[in-house]
Parts: sequence; structure tokens; C-alpha cells
Amino acid sequence: MATSRYRTGDAELDARLLEVLAEAGAERDVDQLFEILVSAVRLAADGADRLDLKITNAALREMREAFRLFAPYRDVPKVTIFGSARTLPDDPLYVQTRELAAALAAAGWIIVTGAGPGIMAAGFEGAIEFEVVVPVESGDAPPADWWVVEVKGRKATARRGRAAEPVATVRTSLPALVRMVAGTLMPIAAVIDGLVSLDGDIMVASRVPEMFGGL
Repeated sequence: MATSRYRTGDAELDARLLEVLAEAGAERDVDQLFEILVSAVRLAADGADRLDLKITNAALREMREAFRLFAPYRDVPKVTIFGSARTLPDDPLYVQTRELAAALAAAGWIIVTGAGPGIMAAGFEGAIEFEVVVPVESGDAPPADWWVVEVKGRKATARRGRAAEPVATVRTSLPALVRMVAGTLMPIAAVIDGLVSLDGDIMVASRVPEMFGGL
């Protein structure tokens, strides 16, 4: 481990933390992982407020999930779109954002939005393709069924087929899609676990339940 000056103040406890990391299989960047654990120990010693601990816990969990989610796309260029949630579809800024997002997606960029209304919805609008693999009992290759979901503002309509210029393509199996729509499988977790693959706006998966309205 690289020398770290950030410690618990208890040499024996520091050694035990290193043992925990070794048992967990940590081999790289042990110094950074060690300091993360030290922070947890120091929070305990500080008597931190429960709300502060909940914020810290949630932030660390969400950062870990985000790192895993984006890891396969490390070499793909990305742009994040945030803006006013009160921007209406007839606003020139809304139209400009929709056109910019579509152009970037067509050029191979991943569009990341806040998945909210207004400007963020404009960055999400367009035709989204779903390639749904239907399981079969025989040993044959399972067939794929293509669907297009047209998203405009807060509304979505679906039809069977392909899209000429999709802003995103979602590939998944029918069982996984049903679970996401029903709310028994978190969409982002499905991406992380390899049950869903995405081209285009990586936040598409998080809005699958909205598109289909639940079961």
C-alpha cells in the first residue's frame, strides 16, 4: 500500500482495515480504498448525525453504481444535458436542445439527461428502439422482436418495427423487460448486471417503466 497519512489514529485498527481489504480481494489502489474505510471509521468517532450519514451512504452507493454503469462506455464520448424543468415544447430552446441531442446521438455520442421535464425531456425525445429477445424452449437461437417507442414530452407511443433514426437502442430479453416495467427489476441495475445493453442516451433505461405505464 502506498504510504497514507490519513489514518484512524489507531495502528491496530488500521492494520485490521487492511486485512479486511485483503480478504475482499483488493489488489489495486489499496491506499484509496483504505482511506475510504478510514473515513467511515472517523465518521463513527465523530458521532455524525444520522441524516449526514444517510447522505454520505447514499452518495457513495450511487457513485459506485454510476462507475459500474459507465465502465463499458469509458471510451465513448458523452454529453450531459440539464436545464429548466419549466421549458415548454414550443420554446425555441426546447427545439434547439432536441435537435442538438439528436445530432450528437447520431454522431455516436451518449446523451445523459436528468430524466426530468423541460430541457431534460427535450434531450430525451425521439424514437427509441427496443430489440426484445423472446426465449424459446428449443435449442434454436431466440428470435428478436423490434419495437419503437416514440417519446415526445411526457407522452410515449409504441409500434412494432424499426426506427429510421433512433436516438437510442435498448437490447434486452422479454423477461427482463417485463420485470423492469413491473418495477421488480431496477433498470439501472439491469444495465449494470448485463441484462440490458444501450446505444445512445444511457438514461433511457431509467425511464422504461414510464414509457410502458407499468403492468
